[in-house]
Amino acid sequence: MTAVDARGVPGALFGSIAGVGARLVSWDDAIRRPVGAVHRIGFVQLVAGVGATTLAAEVVRVVAARRTGPLLAIDLSDDGGLANRLGVDEAAVRGDGRAVRTSADAAASLQRIAASTWGARPSDAAAHPVAAWAQQVAPVMRFHELLVADFGPRDPQGDLAGAAALCDVVCLVAPAERGAGERARVLAEAITEMPEHPRAVVALVDAGRASRRVPAVIAAQTAHPVILIPHDAGLRSGGPARGLRARQAILHLTSLLVGESTPPESGA
Repeated sequence: MTAVDARGVPGALFGSIAGVGARLVSWDDAIRRPVGAVHRIGFVQLVAGVGATTLAAEVVRVVAARRTGPLLAIDLSDDGGLANRLGVDEAAVRGDGRAVRTSADAAASLQRIAASTWGARPSDAAAHPVAAWAQQVAPVMRFHELLVADFGPRDPQGDLAGAAALCDVVCLVAPAERGAGERARVLAEAITEMPEHPRAVVALVDAGRASRRVPAVIAAQTAHPVILIPHDAGLRSGGPARGLRARQAILHLTSLLVGESTPPESGA
């Protein structure tokens, strides 16, 4: 093996590598950090097909790999995409009508996905997500550390506020385009002003390699985190991210949704 003479390598490169390493450690720590009562994360897409389901599935995967506490994935979308991605085939939260009093009762009501991950697609979720949450999700969610819910597309003039009110943090997913980014920014600010005060994170998906500058422009106009999700062949096909930039972006996004760390800069 040929030795590398560090004297010939610019010091800025070592600084850059060290900076990336520090951010990765910080994001990983935020994901692993203990939480109090069940922490509820909701995904809402502002444009159908923009990739909220893919991001929700990726966050479930990242969290499940780093935490041992019980994780609950709930599909409240129109098409059941998250349930399909995770292999959840139940039409509703199971039960025999008896009250859910223990973690064993909750586990028996859900479909086990992995060692400490459960999932369900409540009946009538697409048409009435808030009612489905109250009737089928609320009784079982308190037995979990984290909950990740995919609400699918929601109308800002309709039921988006009701969905956001159920969550501790809402991830607004939109294309990485100026108009869509501006809309997401305005909605993020409106969500955090609701009586429930959920946090808001904006994820701008650059599926068509449109622009890497848009997230930085949007981030400069708001105090809410704005994350660029770069074009990635794996994400595009509905699978795990393949590229390094996309994997870092998913890790960064997950850290913001699970913890409360502030991103050092947009577009990681």
